[in-house]
Amino acid sequence: MKTLIGLMIVFQISACYAVAVSDLSSSWLIGYELEGGNDGGPLAGGSAASITESGSTLCGRSTLDGRNDGFLIGLAEGRSIDVAITFRHNPVIFVRLVGSFDADEIRGRFSAYSSDGDFWMGTFSATRAGPGEGHASYAEDADVVPKPTVFIDPEAIWSEQQGKDRRDVFDIYYSRDTVLMCRNKPMIWQWWLY
Repeated sequence: MKTLIGLMIVFQISACYAVAVSDLSSSWLIGYELEGGNDGGPLAGGSAASITESGSTLCGRSTLDGRNDGFLIGLAEGRSIDVAITFRHNPVIFVRLVGSFDADEIRGRFSAYSSDGDFWMGTFSATRAGPGEGHASYAEDADVVPKPTVFIDPEAIWSEQQGKDRRDVFDIYYSRDTVLMCRNKPMIWQWWLY
């Protein structure tokens, strides 16, 4: 009985630790170590990011070299992350971060591209911001204010067709806030070849 209780306590402590480790919702300070591409540039000064995690989805905002127009999206699975940050004003800069994390640190590789032709790559590390660190006021941008999202599944629409009205080719109408879902990935080519 004592062994069983001991195992339950250890399991509960481990489960609590796993939840705490996996939650990336926080402010982060990001440092970039350049290994290739253009020298210096906006990544040399590092950046800050405010991340919110919901399930395995990451979203948030980011700064870079005095800019506060970065929008962050990404995915966290296990201890791995894949994040994209887009700085939308001129020049547009796209940064991709791929790495792994523990409770208070993220490490990995990055690549970044600028609309004026610059390119950077290397390693990055991010640490949770302490009190008074990483606070930023982010630019308002009406274009990216969250809106209701519509999901369209072309494969399901095709499968639900019945009898003589069943068609191999049909039109899909969608708006800017639509996510087009394709479960059977080889069929993507079939949809767009017509």
